[in-house]
Amino acid sequence: IEQALVQPSPAPEPGPKEVFLNKFMDHLKDEHGYAYSSIRKHRRITSEFLDLLKYEKTHNRLASLSIKDIDNFIKHMAKRMCRVTLKSVTSTLRIFLRFLVVEGVIPPGLENQVGTPRIYQQEKLPRVLPWSTVQAFLQSIDRNTAAGKRDYAIYSLIATYGLRVCDVSNLKLDDIKWRAKCIRICQTKTGTPLELPLIDEVGSALYNYLKGVQRYGSYRHV
Repeated sequence: IEQALVQPSPAPEPGPKEVFLNKFMDHLKDEHGYAYSSIRKHRRITSEFLDLLKYEKTHNRLASLSIKDIDNFIKHMAKRMCRVTLKSVTSTLRIFLRFLVVEGVIPPGLENQVGTPRIYQQEKLPRVLPWSTVQAFLQSIDRNTAAGKRDYAIYSLIATYGLRVCDVSNLKLDDIKWRAKCIRICQTKTGTPLELPLIDEVGSALYNYLKGVQRYGSYRHV
């Protein structure tokens, strides 16, 4: 009887902004095949853009969108971002504006007026290091300690296969096929499985870590 008297509260209805964002996210997934992480990034930036336009209160605000609105948003984001990061904001804006054109909300043309911040040479760290530098770094790790064995195994995986940190942390014992000399990776960003050859140097680094460092519990993560 008591259970019948207590009814769960109904979930609140999504507001106009949430409905519109969900429609944009479905467009990115169904029409462009974007990965979840990319969709989440575009959603975050677009949500802040709609907030600046006060879209929740003025639903027809997008119909009167102008380049001045775009400039104001870029200036707003530039207060806390460098030019390199701001480049992703302008990219999202162009994608969102193209979506508005497809939906018939705005006429075409505005998406072509969104510029890209100028990125200067050596403004950020290089994406790739010379292999000699990578080898020197690996050799500098003290493998006589437990932490050193662990670090050497981690950085060997990253340097050899170009894995993301999240992919390394998700690696399980079952993913290492010692006899077949291959290693299986399920990419966190795309969800795409990869099967890579187990290079001798990487295999030795993993073996020395697993054999030489005491493990606690029954966790299957390497």
